[in-house]
Amino acid sequence: MNLDVVFLVNVVDTNPPVISGCPQSATFTVPLGTLGTIARWTEPTAIDDSGGQPSKLQSHQSGDNFMVGVTQVTYIFSDQANNQATCEFAITGKYILAIRASSFFVITCKKWPLQLNFFNITKRQV
Repeated sequence: MNLDVVFLVNVVDTNPPVISGCPQSATFTVPLGTLGTIARWTEPTAIDDSGGQPSKLQSHQSGDNFMVGVTQVTYIFSDQANNQATCEFAITGKYILAIRASSFFVITCKKWPLQLNFFNITKRQV
């Protein structure tokens, strides 16, 4: 007499993708007279232990224009079992203002708004 034994095995993937190369937050200079600047970074990647390539959803791309202020950038990687891993960092756009007074420099504040009088002004990063 032969008995056949059948096992039903259900494999459940509970491991999220593993992200590598998540950029650090960075600050970029926005030239005076413009509204923003282009920021570039090396984009993160992810692998999954299931062998499949995780899908990627991102809020911004390297090479996008960023305004003055702080912008949160988010990458979400998902595997076929919908396990997710997130990479987040901030891009800060800052104006530069530097003044060199070679002969005369006066700042007066008698009333609001502040009045500034400049002579021989050049621009450099502070």
